[in-house]
Amino acid sequence: MAEGKAAVGEFRGGIDASPESDEVRGKYAVWILENKHPGLLTLHLIALDHIEHEAQAFSPKAMAVLERLDVVIGKVWDAANALRRVTQLSLSSPITVLPITGSN
Repeated sequence: MAEGKAAVGEFRGGIDASPESDEVRGKYAVWILENKHPGLLTLHLIALDHIEHEAQAFSPKAMAVLERLDVVIGKVWDAANALRRVTQLSLSSPITVLPITGSN
């Protein structure tokens, strides 16, 4: 985590369910893909689930969070795709899974 912190900034883990925390989690996922080349990466984004419990699914607040997380997922996808190792992207609320194959 120290390496990632130096490159990306403070990790916002725990139960911080803000979109900002999910954006940081996404930045860490991109950093891990680019620098550690994992065989499997799991990324748990929780802001949408959280806001849907507060403001209801498909509410304007939920849709705004969804748009922000779409950008996060797009950046993670682009980083994984740049490594030419992604075989599948599965989205299942509230978890995103990127199975990655290939040699390290």
